[in-house]
Amino acid sequence: MGPILAEFLVEFLPFEAEARDMIASVRLVLQENLVAVETWQKLWERGRSRNAFYVGFLQAWPDDLPEQVAPHPEWQATCERLAMLLEADNPHARQLCRLLSAAGQTYLETINDVLKKPSNQDVMVSLLHAISAYFSCVCPVTEPGNSIDDILAASESMLAAACDDVNTAGYRELLKHVPEQENRVRAMLAMAMIDEPVVNPIFSRTDAVGSVMRKKLKPVSEPLQELIQTLTDR
Repeated sequence: MGPILAEFLVEFLPFEAEARDMIASVRLVLQENLVAVETWQKLWERGRSRNAFYVGFLQAWPDDLPEQVAPHPEWQATCERLAMLLEADNPHARQLCRLLSAAGQTYLETINDVLKKPSNQDVMVSLLHAISAYFSCVCPVTEPGNSIDDILAASESMLAAACDDVNTAGYRELLKHVPEQENRVRAMLAMAMIDEPVVNPIFSRTDAVGSVMRKKLKPVSEPLQELIQTLTDR
């Protein structure tokens, strides 16, 4: 019944009015072998005008998005420097190499595309959930930040903490092998602490959508775009 239900969801998508339902439908139909290649290609193309579709892809296929960009120029050298940690299946080394790979750079650029023009609160919240899931393997054992400014400050102070700090020991071990990647490691740590709480203070005071909402979101979206810039800067 899976392919039949997926076909029904795809046929109903043009009539779907709620962004959260679009995201859920795209995520569901992208489960393995449910739709043909031509179908998901059309869904991806529709994301250019309705980026809620992109969020569904980010949730379902974070490491296999269409239209892959080139890996970061430092990807191969970084992986070679981290070979011992990668062989030991170190999650922090894996995540940094994942981010610098073609799949990771595509993921980050797709996030950036959505951040430029989220249509409503559901799109933004779902995007933050997708980011949180992507970085969950290196999320420090701490409460998600309620302010992106607090998260940025915490990422600075946590990397400067004692080596036996359980929250950042893995990040500090990573920096021993690639000290030149400090800015990217710090950005990775900050993004690992980002989730829905960073927008709750804004959305608790407004139900705006569209351009008005995007203006109010700038204190969150602009620092987040700067973190992405740090991880994709060539």
